[in-house]
Order: sequence, then structure tokens, then C-alpha cells
Amino acid sequence: LFESMLEKQEGVLFISFFISLFYMQNVTAKLKTKVKVTIVITCRNEEKYIEKCINSVLESDYPSDKIEVFVVDGLSSDATREIVQNSLKNTPTFVF
Repeated sequence: LFESMLEKQEGVLFISFFISLFYMQNVTAKLKTKVKVTIVITCRNEEKYIEKCINSVLESDYPSDKIEVFVVDGLSSDATREIVQNSLKNTPTFVF
């Protein structure tokens, strides 16, 4: 009898897992299609890292029409501004 109850509990747990998984996928899909996201990247003298940061945003799987990105430079004295400008030439979702 105990083994039979244990099997049923495992089945319930298994079903609960798939219901939770389906629910999370459904919520995630709704969020991706409805929520607009604004990202603000502040930088100062970040020539070594700014391109990687920008690329990580560009390569995300979030819909590009739902993302706006502002890059704010704090008077960099290195090549940060040039790197940002070159990286964003054909990217309308970024503002610099």
C-alpha cells in the first residue's frame, strides 16, 4: 500500500513540475511580447570593456523592438566614445 501511495505522489510531483514549467514558459512569452525595457549604460574610460557590454545587449534574445538603450558617457578621456559610436552605427535602439 505504501509503495502504491509513493508512486501516486511521484506522479503528482511529475505533473506539478510540467504544469509549473508550462506556466513559466507562458508567462515568459507574454513578458517578452508586452514589456518594453530601457537599459542605461553609464561609462567613463571603459575602452577595454564597453564593446563587450554593448555586444551582450545586442546579442540578447529579447525582442529588439522592445528594447531601448541609452549609453551615457562621463567625459571619458580614452577611446570609449569612439568605440561606442562605431559599435552603434546601425543600431536604432541605442541612444548615445
